[in-house]
Amino acid sequence: MNYYKNIILFHIRSGSYGNTKLDGLDFITAESWPKAIHEGFTLLPQFVDINAKIDGRKSSFSVAGIVNVETESFINHVTGEEQDTEVQIPKGFIWKLADTAKSKIMRITSPEMNYDHSGKNAFYSVVEYEGP
Repeated sequence: MNYYKNIILFHIRSGSYGNTKLDGLDFITAESWPKAIHEGFTLLPQFVDINAKIDGRKSSFSVAGIVNVETESFINHVTGEEQDTEVQIPKGFIWKLADTAKSKIMRITSPEMNYDHSGKNAFYSVVEYEGP
């Protein structure tokens, strides 16, 4: 069975929830599900230290002993130059425009989830959310 897999870092540059400031907050979602995402999945929250470096297509983040993700640009195999590619989804519900990259490393090892998805597509996007 082919499972969809994601490990996503969210970095809040600035924001708040009510009177609570969220500036600089990082959180990770790690997901694996056998069907379409809107059919549901379960992820239990854990409060851990996150080491994150935000640098566009060359970003990385980790949780010691559990999650390790590093992304890199695609390389043009003829010229050796980094590719400057984007994906635009005008009605996207996660993001509208993202830089494309690949996962140099994308690995999670925990009792609940264990997979290595290195060498697959990755995306970097700046998004703005607003709520009540």
